[in-house]
Amino acid sequence: MATNIHLATCSTEKALLHYAEEGDVEGLKALVEANKESGRLDLNAADKSGRTILHIAVEKGNIDMLAAIVKFDRITLHAVDRKGRSALHLSALHAHESDAHLQCLFLLLDLGGTVMASLKDQEGWSALHAAASVGASNTCRLLLQAGAPCSPCDHDGINPLIVAARRDHLQVVELLLAHRSSLAHVDFDGWNALTHAAACGRDRVVSLLLENLADPSCQDLHNGTPLQHAVKNRHLTTAALLIQGLCAVDLSDCGLHDEAWLFTLCSSCCAASSLSLSRNAIDTLKASSVLTAVERSLPALMVLDLSCNSITDGLTFPSLTNLRRLDLSDNGLSALPVGVEAMLSLVSLAVSKNKLQQVAPELARLVGLQRLDLSGNCLSSLPCSLSSLTALVTLDLSHNEFDELPASLLGLCSLQVFDCSFNRLQRLPHLPTSLVSLNLDNNKLEELDPQLGKAGHLETLSVRNNQLATIPPTLIATSIRKSRDLRLDGNPLSAIPENVRGDADATLGFLEDVCEGLEQVLFIRVMVMGEAAAGKTSLVRCLHDPDMSLKALLRQPRLPDTGGSTLGVEATRAETRCHALGTNVSLQFWDLAGQACYLVGHSLLMSDRLLPVYVTDSTSDEAAAMQSACRWLDTLMLALPGASLRGGEQESSRSCQPALSVVLIGTRVEAGGCDKITACQKLNSLADMLVARTKSLHGRVLSVKAVMGVSNSTRECVDARNPNAEFSFKLVLKKIAEVSIGILYTDP
Repeated sequence: MATNIHLATCSTEKALLHYAEEGDVEGLKALVEANKESGRLDLNAADKSGRTILHIAVEKGNIDMLAAIVKFDRITLHAVDRKGRSALHLSALHAHESDAHLQCLFLLLDLGGTVMASLKDQEGWSALHAAASVGASNTCRLLLQAGAPCSPCDHDGINPLIVAARRDHLQVVELLLAHRSSLAHVDFDGWNALTHAAACGRDRVVSLLLENLADPSCQDLHNGTPLQHAVKNRHLTTAALLIQGLCAVDLSDCGLHDEAWLFTLCSSCCAASSLSLSRNAIDTLKASSVLTAVERSLPALMVLDLSCNSITDGLTFPSLTNLRRLDLSDNGLSALPVGVEAMLSLVSLAVSKNKLQQVAPELARLVGLQRLDLSGNCLSSLPCSLSSLTALVTLDLSHNEFDELPASLLGLCSLQVFDCSFNRLQRLPHLPTSLVSLNLDNNKLEELDPQLGKAGHLETLSVRNNQLATIPPTLIATSIRKSRDLRLDGNPLSAIPENVRGDADATLGFLEDVCEGLEQVLFIRVMVMGEAAAGKTSLVRCLHDPDMSLKALLRQPRLPDTGGSTLGVEATRAETRCHALGTNVSLQFWDLAGQACYLVGHSLLMSDRLLPVYVTDSTSDEAAAMQSACRWLDTLMLALPGASLRGGEQESSRSCQPALSVVLIGTRVEAGGCDKITACQKLNSLADMLVARTKSLHGRVLSVKAVMGVSNSTRECVDARNPNAEFSFKLVLKKIAEVSIGILYTDP
């Protein structure tokens, strides 16, 4: 309801303000009467501060002048000055100064107290804020009786209770609490009245608020408590008031550098069961003082947090028989402090981020210990006596220097969570079968213990960034089979099919079938396709018997009426060893005749569950090779599911289909006057062109899983994508088997 300020400009308006300043009531009345007929005199004209005659009369406490002014016809009772303050704001600030000022307040409240009491200035303050700020309890009472809101907020969320609390106006605080002003109300920083009073060291107000059940453990938006703010501002007596009765005392990050302060505060929290002194730069000497106070004054203490300080060796713990949780993390300890091993009630001990090089065997005396955190130290061994910790549930040895773990870990029969990541482990001992979560990330493991399969409740296994070639199939016997929480990134996994490696679900499905010995894993069909005379039949025979000599190959029977060319389909079986399966894998090669007249019939044999192997003569020029490959590719694509659909239905089907996996093999790499490198370049170029054509013409992704070159006559073989590596027909067969097995687990 604020009004615009009209500054006095003419001599008449300036005279009006002058009479008000001088308290000349009669002169003011005469001036108003003289200009009544003309109506040119603005009774709400203001001085440079925005004060009208109404504001001036209230500030001066001139009740006679105020009584005269409010009777003028054109006076605005809710006019505001440059700070947005009404006459009632000013009256609330000054009413306690004299009876005359108090009479002015009565008069304004009688004229429109409820409306004016709701007005706020530019800071969002009401008249009740103003009265509370000067400790005028009688004024506050009158405003509340006139209908003023009990807990209005300014632009920072501060209400009158907070204003009175931080300025130590005890009677106003009592009055507002009696009118049910909320103790839980917080400003925009999350500070309530108790927090403000504690930060300002207002002991009387703090005591009153606590008596009215204010929460001493409340937290602001930055997780600060009233106690922490009192300590940071060095209000020791206030802190002592807040500590009394607290069960959980949090003095973390309070800048407690003074030993006497530490001793006094720790001695004050007699009822505490939990004490946190983390992040206070406490050294060994001050820590000793803390422990002395704890031993004397805190018999019921169960949790002690001394983490993130500057404690080094030389600290001795007293007999804290009730202590259950101790945190010494992030200090400078090179050995466990003396006396820790005697705290037989401990269930949790954290000594992470220190400089420990060894663990004392006496730690095994803590037979009730359930959680032990030794991460971030310099440990390379553990005492065998730790196997006595049969109640241990969580063990963290991450970020240390372990090359191996003791076999005695098997004795931790209750261990459920074990973290040994970021070490140098090359092998694992037998681990407890009670494990639920195991983290072995960032080590040098080459294999996992098959006995892990006996941990039936194991739900999470993380072995990222190791050197694992395979995963024991026995893991399927654990709960990982249901949780699917298996993390294998950053391992070669060379014994697992390439298509399976990147997907935990596919890997687990593969391991399931390995364990169950399903026939579909042991028997796989491969379609060998290509132009006539490309050398498909000779290739299949070499794969059937990779050790066959050229002389024996030439003695193989030929079809007399066709000049040695295949008619229709010729089936040949070959076997290879799959290390991931631990058994032989049987592949049935369907050698499809390459003559054009057979292409339509071949399409009837196709399925997206078979592996197509396209054979091309590497001595052909690139244009002819591409033309033949495109004819084969088009036939293949038309034969697969979804090809018979039309329009949008076809597009939708293709967009949902996975990549089509194929293998490309070039024969006669020894001929044509070009070396292996050139032949490999031609084959890789052909593969790239087929991928691009499939995407642009058929709208489907073609994945050429392997590109290889062979010579059926010289028995030479080459991996076109790694031409410098040793290669043979046996490895060609293994590569085809690997891709085939991958299709079973990654394609729907």
